[in-house]
Amino acid sequence: MAIGPRESASTVAAAPPALAAERTPAALGAPLATLPRFETAVGEIEATLTGADDLVDALAAQAAELHVGDPLSENTTMGPLASARRRSDVELRVRSSVGEGARVAAGARRPASPVRGYFYEPTVLTDVTPEMAIAKEEICGPVATMIKYKDQAEAVRFANAGFGLAATVWTGDEQRGLDIARQARVGTFGINLYEPDLGSPWGGRGSSGGGSAYGPEGMEPYLTSKSVFLPVLR
Repeated sequence: MAIGPRESASTVAAAPPALAAERTPAALGAPLATLPRFETAVGEIEATLTGADDLVDALAAQAAELHVGDPLSENTTMGPLASARRRSDVELRVRSSVGEGARVAAGARRPASPVRGYFYEPTVLTDVTPEMAIAKEEICGPVATMIKYKDQAEAVRFANAGFGLAATVWTGDEQRGLDIARQARVGTFGINLYEPDLGSPWGGRGSSGGGSAYGPEGMEPYLTSKSVFLPVLR
């Protein structure tokens, strides 16, 4: 889960390794394609020590299947970053994390083609620790980081250590998912999915901001109250 101080979503893989790996391509890998565009795309993934390798392999395989190219092409699943400056910033953050001990499981380079444009391959970093800068800052690029945890308490502690925009948990035990949801200090939380509803409030916690958009709560800032007093009718 590890939301760390960043404005992206996080994920806890609390399922048995086989279940977590089975669901990873659809549940965790796909957000790599949307990271540069959506504020709540998955940025950090936490996995148990026993299940991390399976998740890394599944994420790396999903990253390899993404087609980087012209955003106007129907075959493209990930377009370029917004500018040369943004791509250089992502490259610097990835290199710095490797220097701190992170390991590249996929990507971390410019694609051979297309040459024109600010493209960067979808990247998966493992062996990331909560103390690393890349685990604490917003990357704004197609990078997913994997943080290993020993137990549920440690996973929740990582998640509550900074910004709290959104999080998900992937587990075969729904009650366990609800327990984690109650402990996570985030604005929105998904259990085995993340599908925000415009009829419910959407917002962050802590440094991710206050207040809500959508739902009745999102309308409240635009409303004013009026009290009208009438004599008691007898």
